[in-house]
Amino acid sequence: MINKIYFIIALFLCYSCTSNPKKICIEDAPLMIDIIPEQDTLVLSSIFKSCKKIEISNKYLTNIVNVELIDSNIVIQSRSENGDIHVFDKRGNFIRSLVRYGRGPGEVLNIQSMCYNKYLKTIDILCDFGMCIYQCSIDGSRTKKITLPKKTIFSVNDIEIVDNNKYILYKTWGNLDCQEYKLYIYDYNKNIILNHYIPFIRDREEKISIGQKNNLYINKGMIYFYETFQNGIYEYDGENIVPKVGFKKNSYTYPVRTIDKIKSDRELIKNCIESSYIWAHINCIQNSNKIYSFFTYKKEVYFNIIFLNEGRSKTYKYIHDDLLTNKTFSASMFNVINSSKEKLICNFWSSDIVDDSKSYILIYDDK
Repeated sequence: MINKIYFIIALFLCYSCTSNPKKICIEDAPLMIDIIPEQDTLVLSSIFKSCKKIEISNKYLTNIVNVELIDSNIVIQSRSENGDIHVFDKRGNFIRSLVRYGRGPGEVLNIQSMCYNKYLKTIDILCDFGMCIYQCSIDGSRTKKITLPKKTIFSVNDIEIVDNNKYILYKTWGNLDCQEYKLYIYDYNKNIILNHYIPFIRDREEKISIGQKNNLYINKGMIYFYETFQNGIYEYDGENIVPKVGFKKNSYTYPVRTIDKIKSDRELIKNCIESSYIWAHINCIQNSNKIYSFFTYKKEVYFNIIFLNEGRSKTYKYIHDDLLTNKTFSASMFNVINSSKEKLICNFWSSDIVDDSKSYILIYDDK
């Protein structure tokens, strides 16, 4: 019994301080900032100098979750009748779909995520419930299927390219009887796991694996990692996971001890809604010297911006769009999708803001 207690304590320490030998904790991040819910309104022209609207023709795409701007193409991951990954030109004209749903050759059961492989010039698609990766050329001329090693990693949620032979993979749910981790470095040429970071505490992960979005993102060639209920953002430096931006513990920080006492994910969500803590902090995306994200506080969604150059965070409950629509709306209606080529890619969740029967994306240029 004593040995079991020591084992649980050891796992907790690993979870808090990452799995690398240096035991670096998020409190050691070079930048520590406060995140505080505020009732303010963000005027978009205060942080962006322009907004370009691109209408997506020949396709009506719902729930756009990722966009990559690649040379003269726009690649979009979204729901539609012919599969999730589509290629358009820069004017929004449809060119082709890269994958289709089904059980036949070249078809996939579902899609988890995608990334741009600049080394192979391919769109690399994590699919089949996180068990396979398809490397698809943008012109549709070739596709290579990679099956992940089931004995060492099972069911992945997100993917980013590290170099010309490695990915970093993220998973939220434990599936194997052995010790599992949140992050894996995978050599896709040799089909082996090279390293792993941040071990699971399985009882906790089964409760907090909710609302995950954009857990891995790239900014200026560096890879960053964040997940819901994690008090900071980590960077993969090529060897280890190191803290980059930490969130100070304040009266809005959801206590880890509360998560451990709660018995199920439903109970956790109920507790979050009824609490006075920030929860469901998701969708961290960095563009230029700002990190954008969203969180929930007392049933309301807030838009948060970390100003890295100034070492501070600012939260907004409302957004005034003086660049395109001249409307003011709840922050929950604004959707930040990705950052590509130093441009922030967004859209609106509600058609009431932009009266348009077509799909579209918004390209914002930083000031």
